This record gives sequence, structure tokens and C-alpha cells, in this order.
Amino acid sequence: MADIVFLASYPSFTDYDKDFKCNEGRYIWHLWASIKGARDMKVEFLYDDYRNMKMKRHRLIDIISRNKPKVIVAFGQDVVDVLDIDEKIGKCRGSVYKKTYGRSEIFIVPTYDYRGLKKPDRMFAEESIEKGVYTAYDLAKANRIYKEGWEFPTENFILEPTVEDVEKFTEDAIKNDWLLGADLEGTGLDVQLVDIVMHGFAWSENDAIVIPEKKEGGLDYWSREDWPRVQRCLNRIYSKCRLMFQNGVGYDVPLIRNRGWNLPLENFEDDTMILHHSLHPESPHNIGFISSIYGKQPYWKSAVLDWKVSIFEKNQLEVKRYNARDCVALHQIKNGIKREITDTIRDYPEFKNFWVIYKKSMREARTLITMSNNGILLNKKRLADWNKDLQKELEELDTDLRESCNLPISFSFTSGDHKALWVYGTPIA
Repeated sequence: MADIVFLASYPSFTDYDKDFKCNEGRYIWHLWASIKGARDMKVEFLYDDYRNMKMKRHRLIDIISRNKPKVIVAFGQDVVDVLDIDEKIGKCRGSVYKKTYGRSEIFIVPTYDYRGLKKPDRMFAEESIEKGVYTAYDLAKANRIYKEGWEFPTENFILEPTVEDVEKFTEDAIKNDWLLGADLEGTGLDVQLVDIVMHGFAWSENDAIVIPEKKEGGLDYWSREDWPRVQRCLNRIYSKCRLMFQNGVGYDVPLIRNRGWNLPLENFEDDTMILHHSLHPESPHNIGFISSIYGKQPYWKSAVLDWKVSIFEKNQLEVKRYNARDCVALHQIKNGIKREITDTIRDYPEFKNFWVIYKKSMREARTLITMSNNGILLNKKRLADWNKDLQKELEELDTDLRESCNLPISFSFTSGDHKALWVYGTPIA
């Protein structure tokens, strides 16, 4: 028996003990040790060899009945498919799933196939180590589930709001000074051209409301009588509430302001992309990846992004649920990063100024939005003076080079032939 099972597809030829003792498997043991993984774990393979895998003769039920695990780390797409997780490994890795087998409820954390990871000692300089880093995150999540358990978020979503729902939410948000995780769905990505389809707001890791502007086919969601009341609520939310976005600088905030909603930049308090970049600048910063590390809900983006149709041709209820999940994910991410920073500061005191750096980055983000809207003021006199200084320096350098290298007047520094002759020492007429 083992509380944690590393479940791979089939053993490598050099893994004679079937215990990840081959070159590929030893890297997994290294990652497991680096995150101080629990010792009560075991390696299992669905198939004895590659041939049995092709014939799909797996032994999942036998593995579960023998080990009765609390957590399974699923290595690779073949294992994910057998576990009936309907996602590609590149999207679902790091997510948490719960499956029932007989009387056993098991948490499953998918990650990359251990054979495909780049080992630091066998890499060329230009190769990426990122899959190994992601796998370390996934193993850490599995270890945390084993030690602390796991609670899936409860989706308390208002997806078909009435005017009264919107008005009550507005009053509650302002009265309680909620930080709102906010997200827009629009008809495209160009903030100068697109229309807003819906506004999503979350006030916790579980609670969200989606306020549509449009419905199926692009028709107005609200009646002529109700829309002015909803407009007043949205203006109050944007003008009075503290707001958190993912990529608010590049999309949401400029789009809201361009469409006439009153959003003072000081209300743009948090951005999970900037927050994550301040802590891990070397990692990707899209919400799917960040949520795979700090979020609590399984990967949800495929429900809408994989549909190759316009937003108005999609199931609007599914789009709203997708939007609400984007919003609650922001709270999950921020809370997760806050916990990580607390732990990091305890072990590495030099990180104590992290929040100061992050707040400075947010001020710069707000300034960047203003610059993008207004353009950058250019002092023409200072530009002319700078050009004169540059020209003077260039002339001095030109003179020095000609004198020190005995170059003739006919020599041109912009000529490739002249410079080649100069470097190889051929006289120039």
C-alpha cells in the first residue's frame, strides 16, 4: 500500500527494478526530494511494456486495489486518458481531479511524461528546462494534497442576473469594500474596435456574478427600461470599487475606459499577471498556467477557447460560466501567492520587500495606461539638443578612428567592403 502513487505508462528498458531508477526516472526522484516529498509513495506502471500499452491492456484497477492511494500523480497523456480525464496534458497538468474507484476516492494530479523532461545535465544552452520546473510544481501540489487534503471551490455563480440581482450586488460590493476580481468578454482583442459582451465580478474564491450586455446572436440582454439601471450600477462599480484584473493593462482597463465607463486608475488595485511576474519573472504569466500553480479549479479554458466560432455562436451560459471562473481564479491566485510569499520571506529574508516592489509595479502599470491613451509628450528642443550632442560625439569618434588607424579621407564607415579591407589590413587607395 502507498498513500501516493506515481503512475506512469510503461517502464524504460533501463529501469530494471521498475522504480524510476533509469536516467529519466532519477530526475523525478531529484524533483521529489527538492520539494521534500513524502516517503510513503510508490511507483507503478499501467503496462508492462510498450507493446501492452499499444494493445491497451492496462491494470489500473489492480494498482488501485493493491495500493489504495490518496493521491495519484499521472505522468503523461496515456495515463491521463486511462484515468478518463478529457484534456490534453499540456492544459490539465497541475489541475486536481477527484475520481471514485469502488469505495476509494482518489485525487489525481496530471503532469508531463517523465521520459520527455529535459535533464539539466544533458541540455544544450538553447533548450528549455520549463517542463521540469512545471513538473516540480505539480509534484509539490500532490504532496500538499497528501499532507493537507484538498477542497474544491464551490461555484456560487449568478449567471442569469435580474436587475435586482445587479443592484443588490452593487450595494453589497460598495458597502463591504470588496476587492473584485474582474474580467470582460468581448468580440475581439483590439480595444479600439471590440464590443463588450459581459462584465464578470468575483468577491471571493467561490462567489461571482456575470452582468451581460448581449445575449445569443448579439441581441441586447436587457430591455430598454432595465438597461439604464444596469448602466448606473456598472458605473458605480467601476468608479467606487477596488478592482483586480489579469492583464488589466493590455486589455480590460483600456477597454472599459474606451467604452465610456468611469474607471479611475487608482481603483485598478491588483493585477495577477504583474503579481506573478514580480515573483517568478522566468515563468509564463497566462492565467491558465498561473492557476495551475495557485488555483483550485481544474483547467476550465477549453470550454470556450476550443470552439472555433464567434462568441455569439457559442452557448452563452457556458461563456458566462467560463467568465465567472476567470474571475474567481484571480482571488485563488492572489491568495496562493500571498501564502507562498509568507513562506518565502521566512526562509529568505531578502524577499521582505516583495510587496513594496509589487506596489511600485502597479503604479507603473497605471502610468503606462495613461501613456498609451495620451501618447508620450515630446520636448522638441531637448530632442534637437540631444541630436546635436550625438552628432558632435560621432564626429569626434570619426576623427579619432581615422587618425589612430591612419585611414584615408575616402574611407567610409558605412561601407562593408571598406571595413573588411580595414580589418584584414589591406591598404586603401
